[in-house]
Amino acid sequence: MRGRTLAMTMPAALFIMFVRRLLPVASMLVSVFAMAQLPPPPPPLAPLPATLSGRWTVTASGFLSSHTVTLSFEGQGQTGPVTGRVSFRGMDCGLLDEPLRGSWDGVDLRLETAQRAEVGAPREAGNCGTARATFVLRRNPGDTRFEGEARIEGLPGVATMSLDP
Repeated sequence: MRGRTLAMTMPAALFIMFVRRLLPVASMLVSVFAMAQLPPPPPPLAPLPATLSGRWTVTASGFLSSHTVTLSFEGQGQTGPVTGRVSFRGMDCGLLDEPLRGSWDGVDLRLETAQRAEVGAPREAGNCGTARATFVLRRNPGDTRFEGEARIEGLPGVATMSLDP
């Protein structure tokens, strides 16, 4: 009887020993296949350039206007809070080396500043709205150009912007 019990348990013992050795290998194979299905990591973020310049364009009151804008930034271009200066020639109001602040996340650049009447503007006594100017620019991965919009609170229309380092 004892030999019969041993014979029955021997296949079970062999099976358990086989599973114990196979399980780590199977687990490793599943992990490798799962990792192969992951998307590639994103490319490293390029820093914010020290300066950007270009043009803004807006259609207001039935006519097209386009002028220059220059942004300069303090620091090393890391993501996070941003400070700097802006010069923006407007239709009625503008900015001449005025302070700006905002944020940079490696893709989107959001900035705020204040316009002034008769500063860098071809017309005098213009309507500056509330004078608060907001810029929202985006740099697509692999590109150096920033594109986006500028809005002046209290004024109709949105200016499109295209800026390069």
